[in-house]
Amino acid sequence: MMEEKQMRYWLFLLLVVLLILINGYAFIMLVKGLQPLFQIIGKIILPFAVAGLITYLLHPLIEWAYRHRVGRGYAILLIYLAVIGTIVLAVIKGTPHLIAEGKEMIEQLPEMANSYRSFVQSYDHQAETLPEPIEQQADHLLEQGEQYAANLVTRMVASLKALVDYTFALIVVPFIVFYLLKDYDIIEKVAWYLTPKRFRKHMKQLAYDIDKSLGGYIRGQIIVGVVVFVFSFIGFLIIDMPYALMFALFIGATNIIPYFGPIIGAAPVLLVATAESLQLALFALLVIVIVQMLEGNVLAPLIVGKSLHMHPVLIIFALVIGAELAGVIGLILSVPLLAVLKVIVVHVRGAIRVRRGMIKDEGG
Repeated sequence: MMEEKQMRYWLFLLLVVLLILINGYAFIMLVKGLQPLFQIIGKIILPFAVAGLITYLLHPLIEWAYRHRVGRGYAILLIYLAVIGTIVLAVIKGTPHLIAEGKEMIEQLPEMANSYRSFVQSYDHQAETLPEPIEQQADHLLEQGEQYAANLVTRMVASLKALVDYTFALIVVPFIVFYLLKDYDIIEKVAWYLTPKRFRKHMKQLAYDIDKSLGGYIRGQIIVGVVVFVFSFIGFLIIDMPYALMFALFIGATNIIPYFGPIIGAAPVLLVATAESLQLALFALLVIVIVQMLEGNVLAPLIVGKSLHMHPVLIIFALVIGAELAGVIGLILSVPLLAVLKVIVVHVRGAIRVRRGMIKDEGG
């Protein structure tokens, strides 16, 4: 009798898992089929979403200045001008170097292709002396590497084209941010009064917990990304790495993607360095490893901490789903969205337990 109950339990569990997988697959297919519609909606929502994120990141600075007896209007103006001034200065100073490096890289592409072709020919010649199964496996790995490099270049070009397409929409972002910061208190009051009274305390606690989990993570990742960019740039200058600024920016930007970010950032660097010389490739790899060790053992624990409190397997699972659904954007957004989902699930679970009388409602 006991064995029959256990069998029913495992069959039921298997059925639930299968239903989840089938529904998940159907959802992914549906999302892929509706991608053109999502792209149009995305272009409309993007400036408001970006403005909302920037407002969310800057608001603590406004509150800090306000607590130190700086008028809210003056605080917004000063911080706004400081941030915009820093960005404009970085663009003015950095753009000529990036353009020069990009132009030089385009001019050097034929030479790098020849160097890479020579490397492949040498590799094939050496692989011929290996046993046939090992030679086939080595050729397969080389083909995969070439395919990955080609896909990476294609995605980078597509991302640059997409960025140009969204430029006009992003021009309005600074104006939206200014008005959101200016009327932040009004927006909070409107959200409070639109929320039904019986949910207000729970929603306030939910917003606080999301901010505690997500805010520190996002701000920390941005700071860590900037520091990684600076150290990578210094390291590349020391080893005389071509296109140091371009690659350092790419590594700093991809560093916000957990686990896979360093690999994505390192791939083009090592590809170009290998085309120059094996010695430069080893030095570039050494710089990347040192920077990542510094990031993983010092910067991330100190600045980001363990704000997410999630198992690495769960984070990797979210990254895989994000990459499948939305590519690079999915990789960037998947972990923050997972953090928000986790907080919501915890609150819903707590509300259910309160309703069943399993625990007391501490919120009153």
